[in-house]
Amino acid sequence: MRRFFPFAAVALLAFAAHADETMRHPLWQVDGDNATVYLLGSIHLLRPDDYPLADVIYAAYDDAESLLMELDLDDLDEIEMAKLINEMGRADTSLKQMMGDEAFELAKQKALLLGLDLNRLNEIEPWYAALTVVNLQMMRLGFDPANGVDLHFATRAAEDGKEIEGLETARFQLSIFDDLPMDQQRELLLVSLDEAVELADLVDDMVAGWKSGDSEQLETMLLESFQQFPDVYQEIIVDRNLRWTDVIEPLLDGNADVLVVVGALHLVGDDSVIAMLEDRGHTVRQH
Repeated sequence: MRRFFPFAAVALLAFAAHADETMRHPLWQVDGDNATVYLLGSIHLLRPDDYPLADVIYAAYDDAESLLMELDLDDLDEIEMAKLINEMGRADTSLKQMMGDEAFELAKQKALLLGLDLNRLNEIEPWYAALTVVNLQMMRLGFDPANGVDLHFATRAAEDGKEIEGLETARFQLSIFDDLPMDQQRELLLVSLDEAVELADLVDDMVAGWKSGDSEQLETMLLESFQQFPDVYQEIIVDRNLRWTDVIEPLLDGNADVLVVVGALHLVGDDSVIAMLEDRGHTVRQH
């Protein structure tokens, strides 16, 4: 694993707020007889100065009558979400016991390079510790979940009275990582600690790829995490993309335009939602 697992990899992406309008964007379009479906590659943390996004993205939002997102953020209760994270991320045993003495000591030394005392995370599971490490480092670099693309458009849609629907529940999304075998959770934490040190450079690389509309570069950077874990790739990417495509495709037979906002990881590669729609005979074009 040379890169982060998907939730962290997607968090590294950032849009070019003032990119040349001749460049491509993380936005695709599929047309039905009477409906258009836009697919926007999202990230969950951004910097304030990454806004506004490109005009073409806002044009797609304006054209859409409703939004379909990974989660229905408009109805997501922060208190209930905190309870859910506490339920699934907290452990009855210590992080040291779950990691094992040798792996924990290694993780502890890696955390010190980030100025982080791993003992502060001693009562949570390794997968949640990994997410916490990445989020803390991202926020040190000026990124914030409050500026994420998902929340940005969910807030706007709520103000504009546009309907928002979710493809999944928060419990399901967290369960993907909570159900990982402990050896993979340990590896996830160790790799996340390693990569967090180089986070600034990784962000710059992804921003450069995004600015140029280079889907192949983004695919390489986002998907190579899974090369050693084909079973995890199947569950996190392929299976979810199939389910989402089964929901998205019928929208093309309707009469309303829809903006679909999902993690950018799901819109690049041979197993992406884009590729699945094309395999089913639809023409998809990138803006």
